Amino acid sequence: MEKILFNLTLNSRDIGGVKTPNGKIKHRVVIRSDALVFLSEDDKKFLLDNNIKTQIDLRAGRVLSFRPSSLLNDERFTYFNFPLVEGSLKSLEENDSISALYLRMIENKEVFRDVFKTFINVDGGVIINCTAGKDRTGIVIYMMLSLLGVDFKIILNDYVSSDRNIRERLPIVRETIKDFPKFLGEAKEEYLINFNKSFIKKYQSVENYLLNVGLTIEEINQIKRKLLGE
Repeated sequence: MEKILFNLTLNSRDIGGVKTPNGKIKHRVVIRSDALVFLSEDDKKFLLDNNIKTQIDLRAGRVLSFRPSSLLNDERFTYFNFPLVEGSLKSLEENDSISALYLRMIENKEVFRDVFKTFINVDGGVIINCTAGKDRTGIVIYMMLSLLGVDFKIILNDYVSSDRNIRERLPIVRETIKDFPKFLGEAKEEYLINFNKSFIKKYQSVENYLLNVGLTIEEINQIKRKLLGE
């Protein structure tokens, strides 16, 4: 996946180009990222030039007030906030099982329903983010890739790349954001492997999960078609 170096983001990348059994995911249809707090005008121009005018922000709580999105009050963009409390920095610090936290996260079925319905109902691409871009965003991307039948090894490699990306960019960000949290959650293979096993045991597939949260077969097919650019 192509890294995108927005101003002071740690973990932004385009999921386009990933191979599926039915072709490659279209570029610039989904960008995953950490918080979009300090986007420059050039960053915004990049998004607009690529018809990415919708942000789906999964952050929750006070952080939305003291670290608001750069796109929140920009009339050129549409901003959605679907807060996932599970997966926040606080819950990660207090929970000793990341895979268990992910399992609790997906019980917020209304959030996942709204995320996927929004994805298919807006024109153009979307940028999906949380605070670090690896847990809440990571599970949404896991679902998108799994839905398309992407090999789990590829999904796993994308997941763990968040850890590398954050570590590479962290010194640059800390030069500007002095109070950036010292806690930096890890994205270890075992976290997603364990979650995936439990998820499949309970729901059998992402398609079944999405049906369970309230999407229709046609909406699920729309997700697939949009991701593949059909």
